[in-house]
Amino acid sequence: MPKPLASLDAARYLNRARLYRSQAEKLADTISSEPNWPKHFLITHAIELAITAHLVFERGIIGPGSRSKGQAPQDHDLMALYGAAVRRGLKSNPVVLKELPFLSELHMVQYARYPQIEVKPVPANISEYDDMLDQLFGDIENALGGALYIKA
Repeated sequence: MPKPLASLDAARYLNRARLYRSQAEKLADTISSEPNWPKHFLITHAIELAITAHLVFERGIIGPGSRSKGQAPQDHDLMALYGAAVRRGLKSNPVVLKELPFLSELHMVQYARYPQIEVKPVPANISEYDDMLDQLFGDIENALGGALYIKA
């Protein structure tokens, strides 16, 4: 059973994920026919924080600087984080499994943060992933037992 401190820290991670996502939702998907890279980053970082909330809750991992409290995937690998969360009891979701790999790759190579020499096909409309995000956040919220959060 998770310790109260882990529950509080998990809620803080989930709250931060919600804040990143709520700010992203206010932004346009494209600017001058180019993907809105800040929106892409906010969305993928929100995913990382939300999945990490589950790992914090289940394993007592307190964040990137304290890997000694548990072993979590590093290097912004959203699929590895999701796999670790599923192994720790998060309900596996077929929609997430189908759509997350693409965003995971973009997040790992920090495609939204820095211009890349290698050009990858990127969806101009990151909002295409809203349904997947709703399901992922819902699955995590259910696993955390409705951890308290601040409405953004």
